[in-house]
Amino acid sequence: MIHYVIIIIIVLITYLLMKHNKESFESKQEHLYIISGGARTFLQCIDKCYENIITKLSEGANVSILFYLKLIDIGPKGQENWNFEYDDVEYDSVMKKIKKLDKKVTVYYKILYDNEISDDKILSLVKNRSKYVDFLSEDKMLIRVMHFYYNIKCCKTIIDGLNKKFNYYIYIRPDLYFTEEAKPIKEYKIKKIAISSNGPNEYNDHFFIIPHNNYNTFFNLFDVFLNNRSVSYLHPEDLTEKNAKPEIIDLPTYYIKRT
Repeated sequence: MIHYVIIIIIVLITYLLMKHNKESFESKQEHLYIISGGARTFLQCIDKCYENIITKLSEGANVSILFYLKLIDIGPKGQENWNFEYDDVEYDSVMKKIKKLDKKVTVYYKILYDNEISDDKILSLVKNRSKYVDFLSEDKMLIRVMHFYYNIKCCKTIIDGLNKKFNYYIYIRPDLYFTEEAKPIKEYKIKKIAISSNGPNEYNDHFFIIPHNNYNTFFNLFDVFLNNRSVSYLHPEDLTEKNAKPEIIDLPTYYIKRT
């Protein structure tokens, strides 16, 4: 009889602890922003990003920001209407901005001068090169896209090392200039990975909101290159469209700041 009582008590305590942990997680949300990619016009964009997006979207939540930035720009694409050049960004200028935000929210950062992996090495990782066609048929274009997703994979390594659970992960390119304020995230009723309908392109890979349950789906997209044998990809956005299947929602308007 005593054994049954002890078992019941243990089960009850376990249930109450699990309920408490769940309620604690849901009562005060944790949001992690990932600002990742070439620094480019980051210095001109981050204040508006913080003012219009971070403070508004994460109203009432605990906010953390991970900066994963590369100071040296890889150069123009060689693509008509998108052939832009950028000056390299100074490390001290970037750190000045980051330290200013560090006084307001929790900040993590990794600032690089160049890519963490060489072009030759990253291209050699592709399982089946013949499946990347059209825009991705040129090696230089595929390499650029692979570096984009490799950045996200590197961010995942950093995030996993934090040993912290977040309700939402919000990925934002460093060169996005937001001209509208966001609503609190709960008002968007996001159930899966979401992208904005108000960017410069109808379908884009600039700005993602990723619920906790979709964390691995988004942050492991680079693995598509390592494992894909049969699916054809024509353009950069294909990877998220075919594998993450995001919903398109009415997020704040922005544009890519070129100068």
